[in-house]
Formats: sequence, C-alpha cells, structure tokens
Amino acid sequence: MRAGRAALVPLVLLPALTEGCVSVARDAGFAELHQTVMERTGADVRWMPGEASAEVAVEVHRLLAAELTADTAVAVALLGNRELQATLEGLGIAQADLLEAGLLRNPLLGGELRFPASPVRPFEVTVAQPILEVFLLPVRKRVAAAAFVAARLRVTDAVLGVEAETRASCFRAQGAEQALALARTAAAAAQAAAALADRQHQAGNITDLDLATEQALASQATLDVARGELELAAARERLQRDMGLDGAFTSWKVAAQLPALPAADVPLAGLEAAAVERRQDLAALRQETAAAARALPLARTAAIDQAEVGLHSERDVGGRTTTGPSATVSVPIFNWGQAARRRAEARYRQARDRYQARGAAVQSEVREAWGRLAVARRQAEIYRDTLLPLRRGILELTQTGYNAMAAGIFQLLAAKQDAVRTEREAIEALRDYWVARTELERAVAGRLPAATPATAAPAAPPAKAPVPPLEPSPAHSSGGPS
Repeated sequence: MRAGRAALVPLVLLPALTEGCVSVARDAGFAELHQTVMERTGADVRWMPGEASAEVAVEVHRLLAAELTADTAVAVALLGNRELQATLEGLGIAQADLLEAGLLRNPLLGGELRFPASPVRPFEVTVAQPILEVFLLPVRKRVAAAAFVAARLRVTDAVLGVEAETRASCFRAQGAEQALALARTAAAAAQAAAALADRQHQAGNITDLDLATEQALASQATLDVARGELELAAARERLQRDMGLDGAFTSWKVAAQLPALPAADVPLAGLEAAAVERRQDLAALRQETAAAARALPLARTAAIDQAEVGLHSERDVGGRTTTGPSATVSVPIFNWGQAARRRAEARYRQARDRYQARGAAVQSEVREAWGRLAVARRQAEIYRDTLLPLRRGILELTQTGYNAMAAGIFQLLAAKQDAVRTEREAIEALRDYWVARTELERAVAGRLPAATPATAAPAAPPAKAPVPPLEPSPAHSSGGPS
C-alpha cells in the first residue's frame, strides 16, 4: 500500500486518536492522599518507589534515637514500613488503569500474498481500526476516573489503618513496660517477705501455714514477672512490625510513662455523622457504585462486540491496484447482550447495597468504640481517684502502725504488695483507655480533640445519622449516567 493511500483513513478516527492521547502523572492522587492523612493525623506519609533514600534512613535513625511516643512511632511507620509502601503501590496500579482506559486499541495491519507466482505477484493489504470503542471512549474514561478515585480512597484508608495500629501498639508497649516494672517491684517485696517468713519460721515465730502462704505469694509474684516479660516482648515485636523495622533496629525505647488521662472526652453526638462524612472506605464504596452506574452504557453495547473500519488495497494479476474503505461489524443473532446487561445491572445493585450496608456498619462501629472508650475512662478514673488513693492511704496507715509496733511486718509487706498491684492495674486501665481512644479515632477517621468538661457529659444517643444518598441508577433514568 502506497503512502498516499494511507491518507484515506476515515477522518472520523482523527478526533478519537486525539482523545485517546492521554497522560496520567506518576504522582496522580498522592497529593490528595498526603493532604488527607496530614489533616486527619498530623503525620507525614511518603511514597518511595524503589529503595528508600538515604535521607529517609537518616530520619528514621533520628526518630529512634529518642524515646518513642505514639506520634514518633507513627512517623517511623509512615517512613519505613515497606508493607505500607506496597499498599501505596496500589495507587500506581490505579494510575495505570486510568491511563489505559484513555487509550485506543492499536490498529490491525493485515496482508496476503497469493500463489502461484506470476511476473507481478498479486497481494492484498488491509489496515483496520476498532470503531465502536471510539464512541465509548468518553464513557470508559468516566468509569475509570471513578474507579481511580475509589482506589485512592481505599489506599488512604489503609494508610490511616497503619497509623491507628501503630499508635495502639505504642500504647500497649508503654503499658507493658510500666506494668513489668511494677511487677518486678512487687516480686521483690514478695520475695523479701518469703525470706523473712523463712527466718521467722526457723525461729518458731510463725506457723507452717504462714510460711507456705508467703512462699506461694512470692512464687505467684515471680510468675507475674514472667508474664509481664512475655507481654512486653510481644508488644515490642508488634510495634516493631508496625513501624516496619528490620533486625538492625531493635534497641529503641518507648517513653517511660503513658500520657495522662485527658480532662474529658468528646460526646457521642455528632461522631456518627462525622464518621459517615470522613470514612475513606465508605467514600470508596460510593465511588465504586458510581463507577458501576457509569459502566451500564458499556454493557448495552455488548451485542455488537466487534466493529471495525479500515482501508483495503489489492493488486490483481494484471497489475491493477484497487483501494477503498472496509468495514466489519458483528451481527447480534445469537447473543443480544442480555447477559452483559444483567451482569452490569447486578453489579450496580451489589455496589449500592454494599455502600448502604457499610454506612450502617460505620455508625455501629462508632457507637461501639465510643462505648468502650466511656467504660475505659470510668475504670481509669476509679483507679486514679479512688482505688490508688485508698491503697496509698492504707499503706501509710500500716507503716504508721508498724512504726508504733501496732502492725506486723507481714501486714506491712502485704499492704505494699496491694498498693503495687493496684498501681499496675491502674496502668493497664490507662493503657486500655488510650487504645480505646485510638480505636474510636480510627472509626471516625481522624484524631479527636479533648472535649471541655462542660461538653464531656455523656449524652443520649442521637438520631441515626443518614448515609449520603447515591445518584439515581442510570437504568431507571432517561439520560443515562454522566
């Protein structure tokens, strides 16, 4: 086929070819993701295709050099967690899908040589371009755009999940560290009591029952230390995994004390509506529903699964060349596209129902998390305001009685053990509070400010927050999806 003949390609393809020349930036969608994570958590997330840079390694070393708090642990996780980087690569896959949706299929070049040979060999050359997708390209791009936004929202939700898990793991590690220190203090006191009891038993001052009781308490305290060591090791390894650290980074230390209990917490009123508005997984389902709605027109063309236009050029045995347009179209005799339409409509309804179900589940998660937080706060306040002062007062009174020879040494040691045990339980209650608070923040997709005492009183459960409605199904509208 001569070059001059190629100019006869139907002009209808030229706008489509221009339409199909699209580009998608390699960082498309990441700016929105970064902004959302920064606004919701205050943490800086970085996407590093390939190996981590030397700058990131220096930053991780700097963060690990100081005692880890929840905020610094999150900062390390968002820098060095390779599993998080793998999650962020989902954004790259979505970018590629969006790019591909805006590209036309390559034209088909065909040719024939006919035998037997002659002084001028006859041949035939054809160039064909699928034409149906030229008209469907705008719809495909709208479907892909909605799918891309849904993918970005899901990746953002995964990043927020890593942030919440790392924060909770840090609180657990801090609590385990403090609880183990107190368990060791209690064990030392119990062992001292058992040693004293053994000496007094040898002197005949206490009974066999008293000695056995003190020895059993000392053994129990030793077991508590072993359990505390196991819990601390497990908590550290979990935090190690959440931060994405390898075996070269194991000497880090968490802050010695858990944060103090805030003055008050936010009420339940308004949290359900905030979660429905802010949850990225719910927003992703909404976008997936929109993508399924926009895909319905594509299913309506399934009956014509092949339509091509092209250019045909042939030379016969006499040396004459004929050139002209060609067209091929499938004839819907056996398959009318009814299965494709039913499938697309079912997928739209499926996406719509999942969105509605997830919206109700999100509100339930918020109520459940808020309930756990309220109980955890009450428990922590009881320990802080009632039990700990009582145990310390009992210890002081017992010490005074011991100094006045009105109380025995074993009574004093028992009071010390009870005080230490209550302090350990108070630490566990404070840890449970911060974990519950982190879970509530995860449920509402953002950090919670501490409420003022005037607004912190538990409120009656508000009316159910409505889930934002979806756009009408194109299957029931005359205009089709936009």
